[in-house]
Amino acid sequence: QDYHLLQGKFVMELFSILHNKKDKDWLCTFHGSTVSDGKNSILVIGESGKGKSTLCAILSASGFELVADDVSPMLAKNQEIFFNPSAISIKEGAFGILNPIVDGFADIPNVLFNKSKGKLKYIPCKQPLKRSYSCKSIIMVNYSKDQHTLLEPVSLKELLETLIPESWLSPDPDHARQFLDWLKSVYFYKLTYSDTNSMIKEFESLFKAIDKD
Repeated sequence: QDYHLLQGKFVMELFSILHNKKDKDWLCTFHGSTVSDGKNSILVIGESGKGKSTLCAILSASGFELVADDVSPMLAKNQEIFFNPSAISIKEGAFGILNPIVDGFADIPNVLFNKSKGKLKYIPCKQPLKRSYSCKSIIMVNYSKDQHTLLEPVSLKELLETLIPESWLSPDPDHARQFLDWLKSVYFYKLTYSDTNSMIKEFESLFKAIDKD
């Protein structure tokens, strides 16, 4: 019954060891993936099956850095997201999309870890140039077949309804204030896409904009 509590504590212990920190140093762990252009980062969120890991695998194969997949830890001191060295988990439904994009994808073995999720492939990720990056934007992603690529602003309310339920936030009052102050500095968007090339261009444009900010 306390499996998720055990899982969460294990992840926090792992991050603390990897980055020489303590539990109390972390502001939160987001249920989302983080990509970087080597200067700043963008947090990608979405409900299970919306394609956030697939999107990050495409971006990683297109020259962006993968900072974290699925779990993105943020330090309280500087509100930067730190490297999570896990492989990118890809569901069978996305195999056809990634096979022509990711080098050696067909040679990555299939894994049946959980029958409810079906076959998975785990794409290894390279360590980014830096161990942590400032996060300047959050994008809710939704892969939808045959839809035009659309990046549009989204309300904080709608974004938090997706971000909060499966994320962990420190109960420390000082950390709560830091989290709210950080939210004030972040841009919120919703991305609907099916075409990978136009999606990549949207990320390139957004990174250029936030790098100038």
